[in-house]
Amino acid sequence: MTKNSQEFVGVILAAGKGERLFPLTSTIPKPLLPFAGIEVISYAAYALRQAGVERLLVNVHHLGEQLIAYGKNNPFGFSFAVSDERDALLGTGGALAAMEGLREGCGLLVVNGDIITDFPLSSLLDFHKEEAVVATMALLPKPLPRELKIWCKEGRVLAIGGEEAPQLGATPHGFACMQVLGEEFLELLPAKKSFGIMETYRLAIARGLAIGGFCREAFWYDIGTPQAYLQAHRALLSWWAKKPFSSSYDPLGVIALQEICGKKMQFLPSQLGGPSLLAANYSLPEDTVLGPFVVIDENCAVAKGVKLAEAVLLSRSSVAAGQTVVRAILSPDWIVPC
Repeated sequence: MTKNSQEFVGVILAAGKGERLFPLTSTIPKPLLPFAGIEVISYAAYALRQAGVERLLVNVHHLGEQLIAYGKNNPFGFSFAVSDERDALLGTGGALAAMEGLREGCGLLVVNGDIITDFPLSSLLDFHKEEAVVATMALLPKPLPRELKIWCKEGRVLAIGGEEAPQLGATPHGFACMQVLGEEFLELLPAKKSFGIMETYRLAIARGLAIGGFCREAFWYDIGTPQAYLQAHRALLSWWAKKPFSSSYDPLGVIALQEICGKKMQFLPSQLGGPSLLAANYSLPEDTVLGPFVVIDENCAVAKGVKLAEAVLLSRSSVAAGQTVVRAILSPDWIVPC
């Protein structure tokens, strides 16, 4: 096999129901939940744009009309198309097979729509293009809890799952939920409606096809549960507390996205032992006890005598006078303890 010269379109997998985040996802799909004030899906879209992608495909299911509206009005200049799964979910493999008529012969650069990461997507794509592989998986140095181990050796994926190394020297890794899929791999996707992409990876390996494994240390969070969503914010604020909060150090693209999306946030570096993030020009009552690790989005109402710690207040949330909120996510309708 020669090096890959195929063109690629971007894919954001955004069709999950977000059941573990309910009730936060009862009125908004998971990829449109804000992270540091910006929709989670925008981080994936920004990374794809930075990787040179010009066309974007998104699959939708739960509250799909909101994601379709986002795509049509995306601030990144993408040519946008939707794969509609509102009638039935197709799984991570079936979703990609259903995009056959949309990709127009291009390979797919795929990112899950519920992760926050600084994994170098451009480098992942460059690696794939330089290697004689049919697909490339983005890998983290260590396996993820309760997820399949990806066994890799010298930049090649040897096995999906299992507790024993398939070869001497193979090491276990976590799948970072980003992947590059070339034509030969995409041709293996079965026509059946719903299936997981790992089935096709196993098939490709069994047939002797080369799968690349591109491993990097990264800031990486799946925000699929309230606890993970809150922890990702805490990790970001802790990170910024150790590094300059400026456009010169912005590997996640938070500051760039604020500019692109027209939404500003202010960083408070030392509130009660930990940093916080507030909507720009937002003022709290003087007697508010703030921090550590608090995020307050725009149009929130915080009354007098409030204590906030390790909390995320989504847009238009309110906190009554004298209330204490610790380790929780607030929306206009819900308080979700974490």
